Amino acid sequence: MTTDGESKWATLDGVVRCGSSSGCVSCAWWLRYHQRRELEALVALWTAQGGTLALVTLTIRHWAALSLDDSVKGVRSAWRGLTRGNPWTKILSRLGAAHVLRTLDVTHGEGGWHVHVHAVVFLRPGAAPSQDVVQQVFARWSKQVEKQKLLGARCVPMPEGLDWREVESASYLAKMEVADAAPGAPSRSPWQIAAGAAEGVAEDIALWKEWVMAMKGTPSLPPPRHLAPVFAAIRAEHARERAADREARAMPVPDVASTDPEDSDGVTPDASPLDAAAASTDDAARYQEPDAQRRPITKQRIATFPAPVWDRLVRIRGAVADLLHRAVHGGLTSVAEGTAAHLFGITADGVPDPRAVAWVLRLITPGSPASSHDAMSRLEGGLLVGERAR
Repeated sequence: MTTDGESKWATLDGVVRCGSSSGCVSCAWWLRYHQRRELEALVALWTAQGGTLALVTLTIRHWAALSLDDSVKGVRSAWRGLTRGNPWTKILSRLGAAHVLRTLDVTHGEGGWHVHVHAVVFLRPGAAPSQDVVQQVFARWSKQVEKQKLLGARCVPMPEGLDWREVESASYLAKMEVADAAPGAPSRSPWQIAAGAAEGVAEDIALWKEWVMAMKGTPSLPPPRHLAPVFAAIRAEHARERAADREARAMPVPDVASTDPEDSDGVTPDASPLDAAAASTDDAARYQEPDAQRRPITKQRIATFPAPVWDRLVRIRGAVADLLHRAVHGGLTSVAEGTAAHLFGITADGVPDPRAVAWVLRLITPGSPASSHDAMSRLEGGLLVGERAR
């Protein structure tokens, strides 16, 4: 855990990211952030040339007994069938479409899992698709759904389950509903289910496991191959802007993942050309001093966490954010107190046990000889209880 030495920001060094776009809230948010930035840049390029956008929603009928795994496999297969062959090429020509980007959207409600496709169609300048052509898209989709063994005729959507509308942005494809669902809401996003699972709700735990297993290996926003050079150019431009901005402010380039998505390239093991996008940054919002008053920023390492300790902390909701705040405003001692409170609870006086604070302080002080083995032994069966007090 490192600060800038001036109590302005804190970063996490040495964090390993799994890169999962569906099973990890942290990585999924990171990937979607960069996806949105790339989509915004792509849309800006397209609209500057006079192009327009349309958002297509393609759904299926669903019910509580229909498994998420069958729904996801069936919908993905139906999409592949929809977009293959000369019939689809002819439909694109009649639509005046140059590119199509799609993503799977999934919610859960009383009717079970609802899997559907959102696709943004990039229309050429002057294109004005007729309703007849749009209906051809819907008819072809319904036919492909009926062909799927995992779906069949019972999943063919009703007319109101299909939608075509003009839009000005493609960022909807990278949305991530993490806020708590409103009381009485008809459905919840997987991330809202994850919040319930983290609170120990048995039903949500089962739903979250089903979601992770069904979505494993499913790319969140697969880009068409012919757009790969465009996205590569966008990433390169963002990288140049970021490098020039940091050099102008004498900012050191972070060598590891930061808590701020704009301070990292966000490249992860399963990142696609969209997922691995590098976002441009605007550090001027954080550093507004006149040029004459700016000075090189120095890093100060506040704490180093053994892997077993960090593994426990990341499982506690809000712990990492609290420790970063403490690193900025209170330094090493405050971080040690917060770590002890999160890991071992607090005493009747409302403060962490002094023994726990002393042990954590010795463990996380940079350069400390304390080992991961010592951390694990204390956490699992040593002097202190290795579970967070409630």
